[in-house]
Amino acid sequence: MSPREMDLFAGVGMPLLTAGVLTAIRASGLTWPYLFFGLFATVMVLALILPVLIHNSRVKRSPAA
Repeated sequence: MSPREMDLFAGVGMPLLTAGVLTAIRASGLTWPYLFFGLFATVMVLALILPVLIHNSRVKRSPAA
């Protein structure tokens, strides 16, 4: 998978996945798990995207080889 495809997946796919999960939980009528799963989904997305952002900023700042 090329880096561009991975960026597209992270930028579009993960928010759509999170929105779908949260919508399904909300539609089930449960109230307190909605907050828990919302926080869990946010942490999950950050855990996938944050390392990529940190890596990209380090590569951008590093001197050209």
